[in-house]
Amino acid sequence: MSATLYQVVQVSIKGDNRLMDSRSKKQRLVSTLLLCLLIASLIGCSPPFPTGHKITPPDPGITPIVSIYQPARLVSVLIDTPPYFEASYFNAVLNAIADRVLELTTLCQGGLTVFASFLGHDSVHTKVISITVQPLPCDPPIPMVSPTPDPAKYQNPYDYADAVAKVKKANAEIIDTWQVQLRSNHHLLASVHAEVKKAAEALRAQPVIFDNTGADIYGGLFLASQEFQNSSKAVKTLVIASPLINNTSVNASSTIKLAGVSAVNVIYHSCETMTASVCSANDARWRQTLLNFGVKIVNFYTPPQSVAWHITF
Repeated sequence: MSATLYQVVQVSIKGDNRLMDSRSKKQRLVSTLLLCLLIASLIGCSPPFPTGHKITPPDPGITPIVSIYQPARLVSVLIDTPPYFEASYFNAVLNAIADRVLELTTLCQGGLTVFASFLGHDSVHTKVISITVQPLPCDPPIPMVSPTPDPAKYQNPYDYADAVAKVKKANAEIIDTWQVQLRSNHHLLASVHAEVKKAAEALRAQPVIFDNTGADIYGGLFLASQEFQNSSKAVKTLVIASPLINNTSVNASSTIKLAGVSAVNVIYHSCETMTASVCSANDARWRQTLLNFGVKIVNFYTPPQSVAWHITF
């Protein structure tokens, strides 16, 4: 082979090698692109590295307050005053009432009104502090939503995906409507609770009233009778914080009517100024008097029992 022919052959071989290298590079490039597309499809076309964007988890929503409906309640509390009633008991009763009212300020109830009256020589014209909790609706339970469609009932994935999307949209609308109602209820509760708390704190701040002129239990009962007669549908409870010492009949009246009162609870009841027999006879007389006025149940609680009982109405 001549030198010229050899050079031509060598050039031809090099050209073929370059052509093969070029084709190989193209094939590798195509393979790489296909692999990237496959990976992208598997990870949902997401970038393989963090971009700095924070992913916020879905809002769990408002949790409903589950409670049993409580009908409307009307409570009259008669609080005795020193020197017939200890000042420490006076303050304890005010705090117990405030605590109980705040505890009962919740959803799912027909309203609560508490009248706190103070017993003195003329209990009909005594100071009265009232606290009212307006009716509050119940939180609706979590609504029923439609289940995801059965894929076996669809002939192609497109119809199935469309059916799933419609169900999810309808379910989301149901949950959104439910959450709107919960949000409205809880906003109302917070507003009412704030107002009731102000009234409860005003009750706690009531200074001790001292009245040694007389003890008028009948006047307090007459006042409670009038309060109860103005409400026919509420559950009525009478609470008397007193040793039940009465030394005037100025307000004893045949118009005192306590029919419909579910119970009378005599709390912080102490007979320190009486002998045991006198105390027992006095309690029996007042029990019968209250039953004659129309109440159904009369309960007596000593100071320690009253603390443990945790005033209930």
